[in-house]
Amino acid sequence: MSLRSASQVTEFARCPRSFALKRHEGAPQLPAPWAGHGSAGHHALLDVWEANGRTHTASEVQEAFVSKFREYIAEYDQREPDRSLWLRGGRKSTDRDIADREALGIEQVANYMQYVTTEGLEPWEIDGRPAVELPFKINIGEGLFGEPIIVRGFIDALYRDVNWVPLVRDLKFGKRPAWDFQLWMYGIAVREEYDIDVEYGDFFLCKENAPTNPVELLKMPDEEVLDLVIKMDAADMIGYYNPNPGEACRTCDVQRSCKFFA
Repeated sequence: MSLRSASQVTEFARCPRSFALKRHEGAPQLPAPWAGHGSAGHHALLDVWEANGRTHTASEVQEAFVSKFREYIAEYDQREPDRSLWLRGGRKSTDRDIADREALGIEQVANYMQYVTTEGLEPWEIDGRPAVELPFKINIGEGLFGEPIIVRGFIDALYRDVNWVPLVRDLKFGKRPAWDFQLWMYGIAVREEYDIDVEYGDFFLCKENAPTNPVELLKMPDEEVLDLVIKMDAADMIGYYNPNPGEACRTCDVQRSCKFFA
C-alpha cells in the first residue's frame, strides 16, 4: 500500500530532492517561525473556534493562538538552540520575526472570525459535528508495482452558504499556492467519501483577510488530478529526485543538507 497526500504531491512538485531529504533521508529541518504561525492559526480557528460551534470569544481564540504558537517556538528551540540559524522573514532577526508573527497572528484570527461570520458561511455538519479538519481516505487505483494508492488527509473546512451551497476552504497564513491541486484533491475527497456535490473551493489568505476567487473544482477532470498523484507515486518509487534549484531554495528547511544549495 502506498499512502499519499495532497501536501506530498505539492512538495514533490516544488522540489523532488527536498522531498527525498525530508521524507526518506531524515535530514534535519531548520525551524521557521512562519511554520508555527500557520499551525497555531489553524489550531485556534479550526480546533478551538469552529470545532466547538463558534462558542469561544475572540479573546479566547487569540489566547489559544498565542499559547500554541509559543509551544511551537519552545519546540523549535529544543530542535535548534541557535536562533541565528532559523529561517525567518526578510532581514529581521529571528527574535523580531517571532514577535512580529505573534502580534500578526493575534490580529489575523480576530479578523477571520469577523470576516467569515459577515460572509455568511457556516461549517457543514457531518454526523452532527462541524466539518472542520475533515478527515478523508480514498483509494485512487494501483501504483507502478500493483500496490493500491491511498490518498488521505484533513480538509480545513467544508462550509455552506445561506442557500446550503457547499464550499471547500483551505486557510493560508502565507502566500497563495502556485496551483490549485490541493483544492482539486479535496473536492474529489468530499464527493467520494461524503457524497456531497461540492463544485467550488477557495484559499483564504489571512495576510489579505480575504479569500481567493472561487476555484471551479470540476473544471479539472478528476482523472487528471488523480493521474498527478499516480505519476508522483511512480517517481518516488523509482527514486526520481532531481533537484529544482531556484527561489524556493531560500526558504527550504533542509537546505543545509542539500549539496545543490548555494
